[in-house]
Amino acid sequence: MADKTLQADREKQLTRKELDSLLEELGVSADTAKDEYRSRVESFNKLTLWQDQRNTQIAQLSTS
Repeated sequence: MADKTLQADREKQLTRKELDSLLEELGVSADTAKDEYRSRVESFNKLTLWQDQRNTQIAQLSTS
């Protein structure tokens, strides 16, 4: 079952050529798309870190 899921995920992925074509249709450069992606990943990572720290603080207060 896991193999089928992995295969389905691979089939859903865009090829590099398809992605470049889509970005061109949207009028977005590949560099701009990469920068935006990095920015969103950084924001997500910061949020995740903040949530982890908050959960740790809550756990510490709960055990006090």
